[in-house]
Amino acid sequence: MSFSPTVARRVLLPLALLFVLVALGFGQSGLLRAEPAAATTAVATSEQHKTVTAREATEALFAARAAGASPKELAKHFDKDVDWYIQGDTAHVPWLGRKVGRTEIAEHFAQLKELTVPEKVEVDAIIGDGDRAIAVGTFRVKILATGRSFDSEFAFDITVGKNGLITRYHVTEDSFALSNAYTPREQ
Repeated sequence: MSFSPTVARRVLLPLALLFVLVALGFGQSGLLRAEPAAATTAVATSEQHKTVTAREATEALFAARAAGASPKELAKHFDKDVDWYIQGDTAHVPWLGRKVGRTEIAEHFAQLKELTVPEKVEVDAIIGDGDRAIAVGTFRVKILATGRSFDSEFAFDITVGKNGLITRYHVTEDSFALSNAYTPREQ
């Protein structure tokens, strides 16, 4: 099976990005570990206006998530005008869709923490040069409301601005499997 560049860019990459977000939640169960100091590197350097690559910003965000950073702390990694989008069933899964501003981004991470339990995450690669990076991998997460788990591949498409903060954050994952796992079955 082959995919056109358009399918890869519009479907597979956003899917991978969503999985990375979910993968970030895996730090809560100790499956992805990082030193807390590394979690704040990109934010601290961005405040000093040092050039931060998208790869460094992505690694810092993942490390912060793995270290158990609060939703507000995670939101500080993002520019206030970030282009944030996670494809999927926004009518049933509250953390999906477009988010605007750091308050909505913090809400996204709070919802992940409250509504899911990460079971495994594997970041296969973070590929980046300059202001853009792509992170790909796989994850398994349990939905607390239904008790069902689902597996998915993910791709995160991340861009940083001159201030070192994330300005574009698009995630792609198996949104169909997520919606099925999240939606209660009729009795």
